[in-house]
Amino acid sequence: MRIDADGRYRLKLPAEIHVREEPAPGEHRYLRFAFRKFGGGRVSVGFDHADNREKLARYDAGTGPPSHGFARRLWELPLPPEWIVQTVDVYQHFGILDVQALELGVPDGRYALFDHVY
Repeated sequence: MRIDADGRYRLKLPAEIHVREEPAPGEHRYLRFAFRKFGGGRVSVGFDHADNREKLARYDAGTGPPSHGFARRLWELPLPPEWIVQTVDVYQHFGILDVQALELGVPDGRYALFDHVY
């Protein structure tokens, strides 16, 4: 998926994805995704979830302030235009979540490509 600069794409999920410490069948703990960024800047992957926390569950990569107000930084160097694959422990970073939608963002730079988010 290609997201242009200043763009955010929200994908509502057909059913909630449950993030748990010890996942039962149909539940999850880890997220793996790949991105490729052009023109510097940042990318973000976030979750709309059922509870209303002060800080949303969001990851970002690149240099500059946190994406869209808050994000847990995964990559703190300038982003190269090559594919970067990240695997993260969502439970360790954000605790129990009931994810209702996925949000991909490109706050600045040019555009980014996202692939295999699972």
